[in-house]
Amino acid sequence: MSNKAQPELEKERLDLEIEILQKEWKECRETIRNFDGTLTLLRISSLAFAATLIGVSTNFFVAEKSHAASLTMFGAILLILFVYYLERHYRGFLIITVERGIRLEHRLKEVFKKRGVDLDKLKIRVDCKETSEMISGAI
Repeated sequence: MSNKAQPELEKERLDLEIEILQKEWKECRETIRNFDGTLTLLRISSLAFAATLIGVSTNFFVAEKSHAASLTMFGAILLILFVYYLERHYRGFLIITVERGIRLEHRLKEVFKKRGVDLDKLKIRVDCKETSEMISGAI
């Protein structure tokens, strides 16, 4: 292989690596949004449901049906514990995804620097939004 072909191969390899890393980074961003949405929906719906159960329990106490009220409160406590477990589970996935995104960013920055790309002028299109800041800049 000649010396002239070597820089061309390196340039093609860097271009391919940039493309692959950008696609994976975009997927990480989308996954982070999905987990955030899921956690928000879980928190809102569980709070509304727990408030409803506590309200029903209060009505049972007023009607002097203490067994029903106790069961309803027990159900509310179980719901809170279940949601806490589920929230921690999803948050663990979210943290892992954010950490992966940060590692991808560092690798992308290294590859862009090798390529001579000015990172301050870089815009990566993500879901109709342009950003020059990556995940670690927003955290």
